[in-house]
Amino acid sequence: METELIQFAARVRDDISTDVESPGEAGTHRAEALTRLFIDELIEDPRNAPFEDGEVAHYQNTRMRASGFALSDAGDRLDLFVTIHRNAVPPEFIPPAEVQRAFRQLGLFLERSLSEDRPLHLSMEEAMPGYDMALRIHETRQYLTRVQLHLLTDGLVRDPQMTEVTIGGYRVDRHVWDIQRLHRHRAHHQKPQAIVIDLQATFGQCIPCLEMLGGGQDYEACLAIFPGSVLARIYADHGTRLLERNVRAFLQAGGGVNKGIRQTVLNEPGRFLAYNNGISATASRVEYVTMPDGRRAISRIHDLQIVNGGQTTASLHRAMVRDRADLGQVQVQAKISIVDRQRMMEMVPLISRYANSQNKIDEADFAANDTFHVRLEQLSHVIWAPVLTDGKQTLWFYERARGQYRDAEAQKKTPAQKRQFRTRYPAKQRFTKVDVAKFINTWDGQPDVVSRGNQKNFAAFTIRMGQLGGVEVDRELFEKLVALTLLFREAGTLARAYPAYRANIVAYTVAWLAHRSERRLDLDRIWRDQAVQQPLIDLMSQVMTGVQEAIVTLPAGSNVTEWCKKSSAWAQIMELDLITEEALAPFLGSAAPFVPLRPLPAGETEHEMDAPDQDGDDTEALVPA
Repeated sequence: METELIQFAARVRDDISTDVESPGEAGTHRAEALTRLFIDELIEDPRNAPFEDGEVAHYQNTRMRASGFALSDAGDRLDLFVTIHRNAVPPEFIPPAEVQRAFRQLGLFLERSLSEDRPLHLSMEEAMPGYDMALRIHETRQYLTRVQLHLLTDGLVRDPQMTEVTIGGYRVDRHVWDIQRLHRHRAHHQKPQAIVIDLQATFGQCIPCLEMLGGGQDYEACLAIFPGSVLARIYADHGTRLLERNVRAFLQAGGGVNKGIRQTVLNEPGRFLAYNNGISATASRVEYVTMPDGRRAISRIHDLQIVNGGQTTASLHRAMVRDRADLGQVQVQAKISIVDRQRMMEMVPLISRYANSQNKIDEADFAANDTFHVRLEQLSHVIWAPVLTDGKQTLWFYERARGQYRDAEAQKKTPAQKRQFRTRYPAKQRFTKVDVAKFINTWDGQPDVVSRGNQKNFAAFTIRMGQLGGVEVDRELFEKLVALTLLFREAGTLARAYPAYRANIVAYTVAWLAHRSERRLDLDRIWRDQAVQQPLIDLMSQVMTGVQEAIVTLPAGSNVTEWCKKSSAWAQIMELDLITEEALAPFLGSAAPFVPLRPLPAGETEHEMDAPDQDGDDTEALVPA
């Protein structure tokens, strides 16, 4: 077995151990952490578009098993996961019989969830793991056009080729993601593959257009009228990957069908072109053909991105799926700006900024690697954690990009250098930009946004930063983000006492504590101790009990997971009286609330520190007093 694969398997095991810190932790929790790791990877695999996000939802009985699912906003695509967790290094081979059994158990879960006569969710308690998963599958069964089953494992599967099967009347694809395939994915698919729309091959037609050549400009353009059915099909095939450079459009696309668009499609489809503003898009290259009548037409579009009109596109797709709307008369005008791929990062944010004239969008809306995250990364290399009883000094590693911690460790050439790196940056002292977005939005009273999933929450967080035009990033922010990391981890440990909705319970519990304390919880003490004090953990447990009861009972029979994504859920939960002011008082810090996103003072601009070397060493390190 390749040494590189064994090392990768060890890193994955370390990642799981970081999420589930107790050595004797139940295997279920480790399997759930592995499921989350795979889901996060699959989201970024372009071959899984329009797979937007996924939820971990463990369910198992003697005949059925499921570990999580992903359902598109329109409800036309379902991905179901089942996880086999081995926790072995070197990775073990999974017997073929076990692979087939796992797919059989997952298939039966799907079949029972789809059932008209005996739907699975009716035999489950609402608080059971997997209830929402079974309910949502049942509710969207009439819209499904694509169903896939995925086996996820940290082991190895020989000859993992799977044939298509039929379950509950649906054609179902099956896929195996073992540790070797995950390793290859990380090595070769870090950057998404370009979207190429072949109109002739896919739709049997080219789109007539009016072509504008560059004429000395640094871009070209064309105007066209797209059939609504073509635009909806393009979205069905590629989903929110079409909106990657427009986070605002990404959020709008997930908000459901626009009522005005829906009414026009259903009642006056021939007037859609007159009523709708159309879309603005960018591409790196457009291929043309000359039609028999001499007109120019678009045959292929490379690197297509919709920078304005994301809601129009997603709403047409949703109307096609949910309402079975006939889009034959719907026409959509489109302006496509053609920008060289080398200038995409420069030009596309500007095009999107001015195309979205109704709501100004700053360039920061489109940059995951903006100054905020760069600054936090730099601080993570120079701010040492307080010295504890063992006398060791350590640093917290901020991952601005996926896999930075593993890459930094892998760059160390000798075992001694690797040990030194792990001593300086312990594996458990690592947090990511996705974590930061979750912590800050929760602290600022947006657990409903956090409950919508990592991608949508991070997009909303990016927009918030863009609207501020610049955010202070200093030692106070970094230290308190570390404190929130520790607080969230303790909340996550407490939430393991509950069988379902743990991510929602954690977000709403921390948000409730932040709200009731007026954002004055003593995060400074958590930073100084590098731990959450047991009395505060006990208090948080009391709050969590009330939050969990509210999450399960307040929806009155509705879908709990979907209810937690609504602002009305937070409006009800924040008003609950779960503890007294006297009980909370000992855990309050300074009189001033902690405000994570503080706009820069007027006249000041963001600046960057000198970056430390690759080892994280810096002679100007900010050693704690």
